[in-house]
Amino acid sequence: MHRLRIGWLPILFLVVLILAALGLLCGSVPLSWSAVRAVLDGSSTDALARTIVREVRIPQVVTAASAGAGLAACGLIMQTLFRNPLAGPS
Repeated sequence: MHRLRIGWLPILFLVVLILAALGLLCGSVPLSWSAVRAVLDGSSTDALARTIVREVRIPQVVTAASAGAGLAACGLIMQTLFRNPLAGPS
């Protein structure tokens, strides 16, 4: 059973990376991957794309990841603290 959980970790990590990339690409102003990549490596000349990616989309992605990690940690703490079998993973 332990090997099964470790086997899923790379897949879940890849899913998180793909969703983070989609978070940078998708929005009310669609940006291409090349525009986002240019902003991230500092070679972009488009001021609007720089502003959108740096001031809107990166903070959104970081906030979403932080909120998800916080909720997961709170769930783990509640399961451990209360020892509630209904809150267990099985």
